[in-house]
Amino acid sequence: MKKRNTFRLAVAVLSLCLILLGGCGKEDAPKVADAPKTEVPQPLPLTTNPAAGQVAATTPAGTTPVGTTPAGTTPTAAAKPANMSEVILEIDGTKLTRGRIESDLKKKLAAVKERIPANQMEQAKTTLRKRVVEDFIIRTLLSDEIKRKKITATEKEVAEGLESIKKGLPPGATLEDMMQKNQVTKEQMNEEIAMGIKVKKLVLASMAGKKKPTNKEITDFYKKNKDKFMTPETARASHILIQVEPGDDAKVKAEKKARAEDLRKQLLAGANFEELAAKYSNCPSAKNGGDLGVFARGQMVKPFDDVAFSQKIGEISPVVQTEFGYHIIKVKERSAPKLMPLDKDNRAKIAAFLEGQRQQEAFGALIKSLREKSNIVVYKEP
Repeated sequence: MKKRNTFRLAVAVLSLCLILLGGCGKEDAPKVADAPKTEVPQPLPLTTNPAAGQVAATTPAGTTPVGTTPAGTTPTAAAKPANMSEVILEIDGTKLTRGRIESDLKKKLAAVKERIPANQMEQAKTTLRKRVVEDFIIRTLLSDEIKRKKITATEKEVAEGLESIKKGLPPGATLEDMMQKNQVTKEQMNEEIAMGIKVKKLVLASMAGKKKPTNKEITDFYKKNKDKFMTPETARASHILIQVEPGDDAKVKAEKKARAEDLRKQLLAGANFEELAAKYSNCPSAKNGGDLGVFARGQMVKPFDDVAFSQKIGEISPVVQTEFGYHIIKVKERSAPKLMPLDKDNRAKIAAFLEGQRQQEAFGALIKSLREKSNIVVYKEP
C-alpha cells in the first residue's frame, strides 16, 4: 500500500521557486526522482525540515549572515538616529524596527509551528528571527537595485506566474487554501510573484554575455553523475488485504489475521489468487484480481516493500502486517535499475540544471556586490 503524504507548503518558497526559474518540479531536474533542484536562492528563503521538526535558515552563497561585519557596513553605535530603542538596523536609510521583526516572526511561526516540537520552539524562534532580519537585508538590497535599474513585471507575467503556481500544487490543494494557511492576501501573493519576476530579470541581466551550457559540459555532467540517471528498481505484485479499522480491538484483529492465514492456506493448496482477491480483499485492487500494477522501491509502506523486493517471483508470501491490515502478496515481476540514455530530453534537463546552477552563483555574487556597495548599519542584535 502506498505511503500517505501530507500537504506542506510555504508561500514564499513556492511562489519564488516557481517564478525565479519557471518551476522546480521533477521535470526541471536531471533525474527521474528526488533530483537536486535548480532554483536561484529566494529573497525570502525560509525552509523547513519537517522530518526533524526544525526550522533551517539558508544564507545565499557569497552573502554574510547577520551578526558579522560584511564589507561596506558600519556596525557602530555612533550617530544613532532618534528612537534607537526600536531600530535594529538601517540600509541606505531604510530602517528595520523591532516591531517589524516581531510581526514577520509571528507570521512565519504561524505557518510552521504545527511542525515544531514544543521543546524546540525557542530555538526555532531564534533562528526565524535571524532569518527575518536576513530576509529584510536581502530584499531591501534587491528592491533598491531593481528601482535603480527600473526593472518591472507586467500584469501578463504576474498572471502567468500565478498559473504556474496553481499547476504546481499537489492534487486536491487550492491556491486559496495555501494563501489562507500562510496568511497571505491575493494582493500580497501578486506582489511576491512580481518580486520574483523582477529578481529573475535582475539576475539574468547580471549574467549577460555568459554562454549557455555546451554539449561537452552536458556530456561531462552525464558521465560524472550517472547515478542520477538510473530508473528505479520496480516490481509488479498482487495482494489480498484483510483491512484493519482504527477502532478494531485485539480480538477483532486476531480474527482478521486468522482469516488472512486461512486464505493463504487455500492459496498454497492451489486456489486461484485472482479469484480469492476479487472475493475477499478489502483493497480497491480487488476488482483487478488484487493487481497493484508496477511500483518503485520505497513507494509502498516498508513491510510490504520489503517483501515485494525480496520474495521470489510467483511465490505466496507469509501474512504481512502493515498499518492497513494483513496482506498476502504475490510478486509477478521485477526489474533492476537501468541507466537512461543521454537523449534529447535528458540533454535538455541537464542544460536546465546547469543553467540553474549558474543563476544561483550569479545570485550569490549579486548579493555580495550589493552588500559591498551599500551602507548597512547594525545597531543591535535582533
